[in-house]
Amino acid sequence: MGYVVLLIGIGLITFTIYRLVQTAKFAKVGQRVTGTVIKIRVERRPRRIYYYPTIQFTTLKNSTRRFESKSSIPWPFFWFKEGDIVPILYDPDDPSRAEISFGYSLWGPWLVLGLMSLFLIGMALIELRFLPFGLNEILMGRLP
Repeated sequence: MGYVVLLIGIGLITFTIYRLVQTAKFAKVGQRVTGTVIKIRVERRPRRIYYYPTIQFTTLKNSTRRFESKSSIPWPFFWFKEGDIVPILYDPDDPSRAEISFGYSLWGPWLVLGLMSLFLIGMALIELRFLPFGLNEILMGRLP
């Protein structure tokens, strides 16, 4: 079982690193503008309610665009209201590729996935007893 969890953790951390690199490239080439929240779609799930803001912004080529944020923040952490001005990051070569340029919206999902991946890898290493420096014994309650 430990090997399966380790492989899943390695796969997830590899995917996370790939997505973080892609996000960093997007942040580097992306054009920063401001947009306006024009509506908020509410999605009800069994245990939570999620809010997806739709943002309207104008590109530097004077083209008006709209997009729904791919990231949702569940209430009570959701702080956007209709009419709010928010920072936007969009790809100048493909303005349909846009996201709110705000910490969690851009980086959060990948950082959370990365932490979960590291947790899985750590748990697998404990299970497989691959930790160095006697950490297995310490974590298992058997001090050296």
